[in-house]
Amino acid sequence: MLKIGWMSSATGPGSRALLKFVHDSIVNGSLDASIEYVFSSRENGEDIEIDKFVEMVSEFKLPFHSFSFNKFRTKTLRGLNRETIRIRYDTEVIDKIKNYNVDLIIMAGYMLIASEEFTKKFPIINLHPALPNGPKGTWQQVVNQIIESHQTQTGTMIHLVTNDLDRGPVISCCRCDLESEWNNYLIHKSRPQLFKEIRKKQYLQEPGLMLETLKWISTGIIDVENLSYNLENRAYPLPVYMNDLA
Repeated sequence: MLKIGWMSSATGPGSRALLKFVHDSIVNGSLDASIEYVFSSRENGEDIEIDKFVEMVSEFKLPFHSFSFNKFRTKTLRGLNRETIRIRYDTEVIDKIKNYNVDLIIMAGYMLIASEEFTKKFPIINLHPALPNGPKGTWQQVVNQIIESHQTQTGTMIHLVTNDLDRGPVISCCRCDLESEWNNYLIHKSRPQLFKEIRKKQYLQEPGLMLETLKWISTGIIDVENLSYNLENRAYPLPVYMNDLA
């Protein structure tokens, strides 16, 4: 059984939807795993989204820990540089989760950049709305970069978290074409609509990619430590392009 730690900033409904999808997959037996804890960088009461997230985690009866980064930054460490704040915050986070025995930490909608100490202490994977070597940043920044550079293909990837933002070794990914979205844009000239359509394509990929990747890790097909996957008794280097195996 794969033991998972789950980390999220819970800034929108997508954070709840993905956690619910994985939790339900465990409950119905389609994923041999357990969620050992859920951690959020925001606390109950900060806004309606985190409140809904906390309520859902409580309904699932999952151990929950939160530590507000905003409060930590503004009340405790005024005047310090960003890197120092990040290191000190992660030191506190590590102390909260260090006693859990997990095989893997999943960052899904976790809006903070992990410090080097954090990435070296735990194996961490991150869901990112781009193809390997694609745009970096938040999903909003990624979609805007896709539009600005007129890309006709995008996708979603799961990668190991390192100090290099959104550039850790890629575990798995899936692609999607944007030709129809660009054709609609040429007709309607609506950038907001194009933005929405691109994000929708990425968003719809995320649950399936996450589930299949976790299945392959839990069954030993994907070897995260050695960055390889095995099919028919043959080892291949990661990443796995899930579209090619459908």
